[in-house]
Amino acid sequence: MKPRVVITHWVHSEVIEFLTQSCEVVVNHTKETLPREEILFLDKRC
Repeated sequence: MKPRVVITHWVHSEVIEFLTQSCEVVVNHTKETLPREEILFLDKRC
């Protein structure tokens, strides 16, 4: 089972590609930071 990584800010696609090699990645595709409530929700799932 791969660890889960939550990306809360926008990153380059190369970073996502690199992380998906060894992690399950939850990506924020926007330039805005994820809202606190969403981060807390995702944190519970990790």
